[in-house]
Amino acid sequence: MKFLEDKAKHQALFQFGPGANEDDIHRIVADNKLKISEDIAVLWAAVGTGTAFETEDIFSIGSDATTGESSISVTMWYRQKGLPVDYLVFHRGLGGLSVLNMKNQCIYVIDEDSFSPTHAFLSFDDWYCGHLRSEYRERYGLA
Repeated sequence: MKFLEDKAKHQALFQFGPGANEDDIHRIVADNKLKISEDIAVLWAAVGTGTAFETEDIFSIGSDATTGESSISVTMWYRQKGLPVDYLVFHRGLGGLSVLNMKNQCIYVIDEDSFSPTHAFLSFDDWYCGHLRSEYRERYGLA
């Protein structure tokens, strides 16, 4: 996963807590009736909620120690504003709002007001490389 490779090589650009225990991920996913893709599960096991590139918040299943935010809490906040129930928020920042569509397992960058998809990706890696990393690659000298 390119995100984890970049995190290992450029630690100052990726400020994240520890990942979640796989048993906890499965329990929380089941308790909340979520359907997540394997790559999101791998991400959550590897890193907790945190920030990449100074402005891009990536939400994990576990709450951030400072903000208390998690993928679930942020999703619930947006659902009060009309976010479709099939969407699970995992990213918010200058790069927009990104969700996992739990119905088809695609990742969408969505309009924060209408919640309409503006870009679609088949996996977390596709999203990271094609959306977030492409924005920051030159600025931060990512090879």
